[in-house]
Amino acid sequence: MIKYIASVMFSIFSIASYSQVKISQDDFIGSWKFIQLQDENGIKHTEIPMYFQGQKTVEVINRDDYTFFKNGDYKSSNKYSVGTGKWVYNESDNTIALSLRIPENDKYFKHLLESKVIKKQADGNYYQKPIFIRINSHTKNEMIIADNHPYVLIYRKL
Repeated sequence: MIKYIASVMFSIFSIASYSQVKISQDDFIGSWKFIQLQDENGIKHTEIPMYFQGQKTVEVINRDDYTFFKNGDYKSSNKYSVGTGKWVYNESDNTIALSLRIPENDKYFKHLLESKVIKKQADGNYYQKPIFIRINSHTKNEMIIADNHPYVLIYRKL
């Protein structure tokens, strides 16, 4: 009986200490490739229903790959676009804030500046207000990001 109780206590403490492993900003440094979008049952989807301008339509899944650099810069890319900016991980709410950098030679720069969509930062560059991605789980080689409920994005570290 004592062996059983000791075994149960060891399991509880092992689980508790495992769940308390903190994720730090350094854990995200490197390149992350988008693998797939899954629903809450783990089923892969290549298209999901959505509404656009009041009309029901289908979104073909295309999500960014990310490279997070130690200096706080990031690069995002997909088959249609590339972007760069600043990133920071917030441990308290398990999110990454991404502030997209808009170069002054961008064809929409003047409009974005006048509309107060972008703002000049201390480094002399212009950035959009940050968007936040919520990390559902993270391991050394895999990251799961919350997407539109009930979907999640699966990433693998390169």
